[in-house]
Amino acid sequence: MILIKCRSQLFVKIAIDSVFIRLNSYLEGILFTMTDARHSSSIDESGWSFDGGRAAGFVINHGKTSIYHAGDTGLFGDMELIAKLYHPDVAILPIGGRFTMDSRDAALAVEMIGPRIAIPMHYNTFDIISQDPNIFKNYVNRLSDTDVEIMEIGSSIIL
Repeated sequence: MILIKCRSQLFVKIAIDSVFIRLNSYLEGILFTMTDARHSSSIDESGWSFDGGRAAGFVINHGKTSIYHAGDTGLFGDMELIAKLYHPDVAILPIGGRFTMDSRDAALAVEMIGPRIAIPMHYNTFDIISQDPNIFKNYVNRLSDTDVEIMEIGSSIIL
């Protein structure tokens, strides 16, 4: 069983014990695969700016269920490759638009990935990324048969 818990629209936590993840890592029979993501990453500290590391998404495969958590990313063509390799049942995608995909781009990602369920994330945590998730849902409904689950803070989905 996998539990998806909504902590905020910025962060959807997948409730499985923490693990140091390489490109492919198993934890208690669950495969975690690191994927590409397109996002800048820097740390500003004491007037200095440092590279914050590579942006990443993850595919979490529990045998019967595959979840793609895109991380902070823009739309990119290799999402089709993620679909081909991992066949995600669920896609968790950012829709904030300023630093990540917006609703339209995220709906195109859903079309590329073809999940059974899409969950929007990374929106409405501050003004610059204010979004109406129903706009994302409407775009997805026009492009695919994927169900969109708009999670409220504190809500859960059990797969």
